Amino acid sequence: MKKSFKDRILFGLRKIVISLKRNYYIIPLIMVGVCALQFMCNLYIMSPAFTRISADKMAALITFIITLFTVLATVAYLNFALVKYGQKRPIVMWIIYYVLAITSLVLCFILFNANLEQLNAEIKALGNSQVEAEMIKYKEYIRLETLSYSILLGQIILQFITLALVSTAPIVQKLLKKITFKRIATNEEK
Repeated sequence: MKKSFKDRILFGLRKIVISLKRNYYIIPLIMVGVCALQFMCNLYIMSPAFTRISADKMAALITFIITLFTVLATVAYLNFALVKYGQKRPIVMWIIYYVLAITSLVLCFILFNANLEQLNAEIKALGNSQVEAEMIKYKEYIRLETLSYSILLGQIILQFITLALVSTAPIVQKLLKKITFKRIATNEEK
């Protein structure tokens, strides 16, 4: 007997729920990877703006630390999430992930505030400039600072969502394990 389209969809959804029952930690892992990729792919756009933030190049060091901690946090959560079914998860990796992710988030806030201060300074300098060449230069700086501002804001929001998913993953895993399905009749039983 051939299955209908609705039966195939329900069977596919059932397979997805069963695989999530075994390891829900894959969904937060995907978000951790997306968060890391978003920051690293936008480094090219943000780097020129960060070099203008401070004369002592503290922003470049903070950016390097954020990048390093993002990669290490991804690896730590990867070691936590990808455990064979039935084995115990290494809680140490979960703690390391939290320390690295929260430190990275705090540094993102510091960089965000420094970027905002630099943007305000550039806008003030644009208003005070009289020469056309200076105005063009400041408009370019303002464009870079505004772009960096929106990218950092997006990164902070993504990190909060990722931390929320990682924090609620054990609860969701327990709730998914409580879901039961009624038995599907096979072709021989029909």
